[in-house]
Amino acid sequence: MVMLGSVNLLAVLVATIVSFASGFLWYGPLFGKKWMKMMNFTEKSMKSMKVSMAKAMTLGFITTLITVYVLAMFIEIAGITTISSGLILGL
Repeated sequence: MVMLGSVNLLAVLVATIVSFASGFLWYGPLFGKKWMKMMNFTEKSMKSMKVSMAKAMTLGFITTLITVYVLAMFIEIAGITTISSGLILGL
């Protein structure tokens, strides 16, 4: 396994992909149209945004990757090793 220090980079990558996939489902097929309506977005306004969809998705992926890595470092430093201590951290 690829590790940097004691952070498992493969786990960080998998968590990032899962987060991205769940976001895609949430803001896409599940609630995408409802979200667009609540945010007062139209298809036209989405296409006329200053940042392209590809650039926004790439920046979002990188941001999520960094966030997951920092969280993994924090979990390691805090010594979180059990589900109950993970739940306490989450709260």
